[in-house]
Amino acid sequence: MRGEARTLEAATNSDGWQVCAANGLIAGREAVVALGPWAGDAMAALGRPVPMGVKRGYHMHYKTRGNAVLNRPVIDSEIGYALAPMTQGIRLMTGAEFALRDSAPTPVQLDRVEPAAQGLFPLAERAKAEPWLGRRPCMPDMLPVIGPVAGLKGLWVDFGHHHLGFTLGPVTGRLLAEMMIGETPFTDPMPYRIERFLRGGRGSGYRSVGMEKKNFSLIKSALICFFTWAATTTQIIRACAHREILLQCKTQSLSAMADIEQAALVRFDLMSKRPSNLPRIG
Repeated sequence: MRGEARTLEAATNSDGWQVCAANGLIAGREAVVALGPWAGDAMAALGRPVPMGVKRGYHMHYKTRGNAVLNRPVIDSEIGYALAPMTQGIRLMTGAEFALRDSAPTPVQLDRVEPAAQGLFPLAERAKAEPWLGRRPCMPDMLPVIGPVAGLKGLWVDFGHHHLGFTLGPVTGRLLAEMMIGETPFTDPMPYRIERFLRGGRGSGYRSVGMEKKNFSLIKSALICFFTWAATTTQIIRACAHREILLQCKTQSLSAMADIEQAALVRFDLMSKRPSNLPRIG
């Protein structure tokens, strides 16, 4: 089913909402705006503009040289890129690009980090002609927008998850479902209300039951998981680098010992051939 989300509007013949689809109007008692970086377009059309920004990022898949294998994600925090094994090949990911959502792709970051990544892992040729471009929807406070829209009965929102869309998708789906069917939410939804960005601020169509304190566990838990993964990966990289340095030092030490031994043998040979009447030193 395909349609134009920006045509979402209040239903003309009944309570609820309708949207234009390829085969005509689709209507329902309630509607959820969950359009990622395009949610701002739909909200603006409904008279509820939100201050959404976009951070863009690129990735490219590569083949590998020889029989090289990468078994886990690797992050180079100093240069700013990540490598991860995928079914399509080794994925090279860049940092964030601050640009307009619909601006032409400018994969400069990918071109700049590619040589560094090839120095870390034997990447071969690119698997595709053009890199993938992603757009991450970000709100000013870096919290998602979840819940009902005051003044628009039956309209709900769920967007603004920035880089953590896959991480927060299931849990925010649960939160939204509990609110829509009238259950007590597992966490306080008030910090995520859309009214924090609209005039009137606190006028929300939803009031949390039995929850007096704002609970930011939804975001906090996800961020802890993300940074723990990043820190662990960084430690793995450092450990591998340290092991490589130790191996190099060991090799150099063995080489130096061999040189010392050879020098000692040469000196011993010369000493054995020295005329007996020469004075000894030391």
